[in-house]
Amino acid sequence: MFLLLMIPPSWSYANNQAPILSPALGLSDMIRTSAIPVAAMLMLLQAVIRLGRGSLRALGLAVVLLGAIAVLLWAGQSLIIGIGNWNLVLFFVGLLGLGVLAGVPVGFSFGMATISFLLTTNAARPVSCSAPWIRA
Repeated sequence: MFLLLMIPPSWSYANNQAPILSPALGLSDMIRTSAIPVAAMLMLLQAVIRLGRGSLRALGLAVVLLGAIAVLLWAGQSLIIGIGNWNLVLFFVGLLGLGVLAGVPVGFSFGMATISFLLTTNAARPVSCSAPWIRA
């Protein structure tokens, strides 16, 4: 799930870096930044291959468990927003710790905790850049 959510913004970032050229070789910076979405797609492919080797029962249990957590977060959204900054403890100690204890690598647990926090608390708002050196 984390990898699926990371591919579109990383692809957009790589595309935005296309007009920038490296000073020494004159190569597009897209060559460097395209490694992020390509790596995410390769990791996703590897995950799908490994899921195919596992049991369907374990996969179904994982999907049901993650779905239940998502429904609980969605249903308790107003309560979570209402507790103020303590929601950070809920996500970055509780949810992150639960993922690490379940055997998920720390990077992916942190990524999912961050995405869950942003989507649950509506903190993911559009950001505009008004830097004078950036032209649309």
